[in-house]
Amino acid sequence: MEIDQILKLVEAGFSKEEILKLQNVQQTQPAEPKEPVEPKEPAEPTQPSALGGIDAIISKLDTLADSLNKLNIVNSQQPPQEGYEDMLAKIINPNYKG
Repeated sequence: MEIDQILKLVEAGFSKEEILKLQNVQQTQPAEPKEPVEPKEPAEPTQPSALGGIDAIISKLDTLADSLNKLNIVNSQQPPQEGYEDMLAKIINPNYKG
């Protein structure tokens, strides 16, 4: 296995152990030319396995959004309500800042 191939595998996310296993498999395989294999069409279309991961991520994001909404509600504050003293003071003096 060449360094370029190893670097590509590392960039693709393979671990050291996985690369060593691939290297061992390549060394044990004979270097005989194989007969050309015709590509087989799948019998039925299958959904990519990544969709299961996406569903899990979406459910986690939904729970995170719900918890953030609950925290926002708990931490929200209502504006202070004016008391009758403040209302009377504004009637008497319109520039009053209570």
